[in-house]
Amino acid sequence: MTAKIIDGKAIAQKLRERLKREVDDLKEKGITPGLAVILVGEDPASLTYVRNKRKACREIGIRSFFIFPSRNGFRRGARPKDRRIEQG
Repeated sequence: MTAKIIDGKAIAQKLRERLKREVDDLKEKGITPGLAVILVGEDPASLTYVRNKRKACREIGIRSFFIFPSRNGFRRGARPKDRRIEQG
């Protein structure tokens, strides 16, 4: 089997374009998709990951909710009182 070189950036761009069309179709039907993230702790790699997800959501039109319990004073194991993430 020979190796096949792929263009990952081009594939990712096509995927984002397809997802944006699907999100637009859902919005026309009154459905707004969303992503909710509750990040416990402040690991730099996790913060970078979350920042990239937020950017991706903006690019394709998905609503995003990011809650940082340690910044908002939630205790470890406590359930956040933010009900926005329960809409789905």
